[in-house]
Amino acid sequence: SSLAGSFAYSSSDTSVISISSSTATVAGAGTATITATFTPTDTTNYASGETTTSTITVAEAALTITASSPSVTYGDVVPSISASYSGFVNSENSSALSTLPTCTTAYTRTSNAGTTPSTSCSGAAASNYSISYVDGSVTIAQAAPTVASWSNVSKTYGAADFTLTDPTVTGVTSSALAGSWTYSSSDSSVGSVSGSTVTVAGAGSATITASFTPTDTTNYSLASTSMTLSVSQAALTITASSPSVTYGDEVPSITASYSGFVNSQTSSVLSTAPSCTTAYTTTSGAGTTPSTSCSGAAADNYSISYVNGAVTIAKATPTLGSWSNVSKTFGNSDYTITAPSVTGVTGSSLAGSFAYSSSDTSVISISSSTAT
Repeated sequence: SSLAGSFAYSSSDTSVISISSSTATVAGAGTATITATFTPTDTTNYASGETTTSTITVAEAALTITASSPSVTYGDVVPSISASYSGFVNSENSSALSTLPTCTTAYTRTSNAGTTPSTSCSGAAASNYSISYVDGSVTIAQAAPTVASWSNVSKTYGAADFTLTDPTVTGVTSSALAGSWTYSSSDSSVGSVSGSTVTVAGAGSATITASFTPTDTTNYSLASTSMTLSVSQAALTITASSPSVTYGDEVPSITASYSGFVNSQTSSVLSTAPSCTTAYTTTSGAGTTPSTSCSGAAADNYSISYVNGAVTIAKATPTLGSWSNVSKTFGNSDYTITAPSVTGVTGSSLAGSFAYSSSDTSVISISSSTAT
């Protein structure tokens, strides 16, 4: 039958198993012998100190060390690879390792974008852990070409076609990057593009975009830059005509002449023709110069200025009526010359005075208006 008594327990290796009373604490990986010593209640009839043993084997805990998987851009320096841990027990961390892992990568600065060079860790040690490793990889994105600034361009309407200069573009080593450029315009009514040639089409502003395609499309992304093309209006001068009239003439028609049209254009490109007028009236005096002027013209591609003219007014010639011949006989008495009729520009009699002269005073001599 069962014998009353008590047991005392001990461990051969407290770094593996430590014992308090009848409670065993797993302290570390390894093997320990647990000894049970029996003391009977009836020490009169039974001997004390009988023992028995049991072997306890503690396996290492599984610890997984994973290499980091950084992301870089083509040409970047080699990134630092770090380790992450899964499997520590008893609130332990990497300080429990007697030897820390060494982590490295197959990535170099010349590794191509889109490839995934491996990362790995190794060499870690810990007495209570069985260590395994999980590799990572480096993700390599395409590098963006570096495009230098591109200067804006200012032109005047009518300017000749011009050729675009390719912007400067460099790669990760700061040396020139091979590739090709294409160009486009945001407004072909201001500047149209064919190849690298820009035709100035009209006044205004347009954005010229330069798009770069690298030869090495594996490691470099597309790139673009832009500049502003500003086209100012051409200068157009409209001059009012300067007609000549005679005092009393009707008001002359004032016309416009032009200086400054480009591209073989004429006044047909004006969206609004000028209106021309003059200060001259039929009563404007001879010798005065009444002004002429034009205004109100409009054209999208021209900045218009005006030059006034003037009307030159000459004196009018009085209109003399017919004057009858006179027949006399030598010895006739003196007679008074009857003045011819004279009218002005309105057809009414014109005030003034006559002076008379004879072509032969041996036939007729004149004094004032008396002929002898």
